Amino acid sequence: MRLRDVPVGLRLAATLLIPAALLIFIAQGELRASWTRYHHMYDLRNATKEIEIVANLIHALQVERGTTAGFIGSRGAQMGEKMRKVRETTHEVHEEFEHAEHVIEKVGDQYAKPLMERVDPMTHDGLEKLRKAIDALAATPEEAFNFYTDLIDGLAALAVSLHHGIDDMEIAAPLSDFTLLLKAKEFAGQERGLGAGAIAARRFTPEHYFLFAELGGKEDALIDLYYQGVGPELAESARQRLAAARAAMIEMRHGMISNGQITALSSFSAEKWFDVATARINVLRELAQETIHRIEAKAAALGDEAHADFIKLAGIVLLLTLTVAGVTIVLAQSITSPLQALTQSLKGLLQGSMEMQGVDGSRKDELGEMARTVQNIVVQTKERAMREREEEAARVAERECLRAETDAERAETAAASLQAVEELGTALQRLCDGDLSYRIETRFADVFEPLRANFNRSLDALDEAVNAVAEVSGSLRANTNELQIAADDLARRTEQQAASLEETAAALGEVSQTVSDSAKRAERAGNIVANTAQETQRSNAVVKETVEAIRTIAASSDEITRFVSVIDEIAFQTNLLALNAGVEAARAGEAGKGFAVVASEVRELAQRSAEAAREIKELTGRSVSEVENGVALSEQTGVALEGILQQIDAVHLEMQEMILSARSQSTALAEVNQAISQMDQTTQQNAAMVEQSTAATNNLAEQSQMLDARVAEFTLSNKKQASYGLAA
Repeated sequence: MRLRDVPVGLRLAATLLIPAALLIFIAQGELRASWTRYHHMYDLRNATKEIEIVANLIHALQVERGTTAGFIGSRGAQMGEKMRKVRETTHEVHEEFEHAEHVIEKVGDQYAKPLMERVDPMTHDGLEKLRKAIDALAATPEEAFNFYTDLIDGLAALAVSLHHGIDDMEIAAPLSDFTLLLKAKEFAGQERGLGAGAIAARRFTPEHYFLFAELGGKEDALIDLYYQGVGPELAESARQRLAAARAAMIEMRHGMISNGQITALSSFSAEKWFDVATARINVLRELAQETIHRIEAKAAALGDEAHADFIKLAGIVLLLTLTVAGVTIVLAQSITSPLQALTQSLKGLLQGSMEMQGVDGSRKDELGEMARTVQNIVVQTKERAMREREEEAARVAERECLRAETDAERAETAAASLQAVEELGTALQRLCDGDLSYRIETRFADVFEPLRANFNRSLDALDEAVNAVAEVSGSLRANTNELQIAADDLARRTEQQAASLEETAAALGEVSQTVSDSAKRAERAGNIVANTAQETQRSNAVVKETVEAIRTIAASSDEITRFVSVIDEIAFQTNLLALNAGVEAARAGEAGKGFAVVASEVRELAQRSAEAAREIKELTGRSVSEVENGVALSEQTGVALEGILQQIDAVHLEMQEMILSARSQSTALAEVNQAISQMDQTTQQNAAMVEQSTAATNNLAEQSQMLDARVAEFTLSNKKQASYGLAA
């Protein structure tokens, strides 16, 4: 919607309300901030309550740590009953802590959730498991002290996380004081636990001795920082409350430190030390609780103050909004009421009413000026209406005069029109009967004379066209008859040619199939010959290898013969040596008998070796002869196989030529067969086209006869009628 289409009242209201809306928007930010601060103060008060819950759990665990140290140090002889009562108190406080876990995670800073995930398992399974070990005296003092200390440190860090989650300085400063008291109380609790354990065990370990001495100094330092932060009045009150418990504890602490490392602590009582340390811890706890209560009261007071500021600011904004709305309504009505009166008057003027009701022309503002202008418009409208009535009367008289002249002309034109219509009706009736020789001879009025001339010229043109059609129809009929005869002859010859070509294609297909089969059989025969040639070549190679092997055997036989000859010569020499040995033994007499026997045996062996060598030589000779015969036969076989291989190669070459020729013939016949098949298909298509042409020619002949019959229905001029013989 455009701005000029918006009503004036709305635009005026927007002019006043937009600044008011901006002001309310700005005030709304302040309202939201005040409301947020109000809720934030009460959230801070809830946070302090959660810190108090954590502090209570820390205190209960500190007391349980001290009693547990005395119980373990005395090996169950001391502080057992007090330890069990403290556990009950710890259980109650832990249940309250469990109910507040989700609130603690919400109120604390970003470390609250990780700290809760660290502390939660220790307060459940870890604490229960440690308690069972303590009851069974299976846990050492160091294990118990370290577990409780780690758990308390985690809870103290959780309290600090809650402290960091508070961003109001008036609340954060007392929370810092509370944190100092919480740490001092933790050191006091560790001191109480270490002292109770050492007294129950009758001596300090070196590590616990130095830790015990250190904890007192840390505790006093934190308390001094607390005094500096809370102001003189609260510091003095806290100092007086801690003085009584501090004196007794310092006395016992100094006695234990001066004697604990060297002498036994049998003169000290663990329960008395526990009570003295607990009294001081209780004072620290009371101071911490008072600090928390002051924080809660301060948060509540700040919340009430923020709530009062919110109510005050909301009232101001509401009053301002109502004032602006009232002023806007009054101003809008003071402008829209006169405008509505002017609008109604103008609507009445459009409907013919000249009354001006509710329009005040005496006003001095723009609305009065508009009212006077509208009144002037009404006066001018009345004068214009009178002039228009006079002009309308003059126009009516002039129209009456023109109407009389027009009626006379219309009567004359009607008579001429009637004559022209009658003549045209007669001519059109003759034309409907097919008579193209009729012409309108009667002259029309000047207005309708062009109609008669155009009609006569149209009939002349139509007569010429029908004559031309008759001439073309005759020629077409003659040509169509000749074309029909030719088409019938062509169809008959085409059918005969198609039948002959089909039989030729079938016969050629059978020949092509036969040649193809012959080519395949020749190819298979060629493959067989090729395989035979390959086998022959392999046989020839085997024969050659056999010849070489036999020749090798012959060479080996020659070597064996030479070796046998050498053996024969060795046997001969051995025989001579044995003979000489026998002669020398005979000469030696009795001393050479044994040598003679040996010589005789050697001679006998030499003779047998000579005989064996001769037999081997004879066998080797016969083997060499047989081998030579085998070599000769193998060579002859190789020669024969070479001849066979040459013949087979020649046959294989001839078969390859036959196969190539058969393939060429088969390919050529296939191409011829394909060409004839295409010719057959073309001839069949031509026969179909001839049949279609014949049917079209017959149809054309029938149409020519029908055209002659329709042209004969017309009556043409006499000379043309006689020329074409259409009258018949």
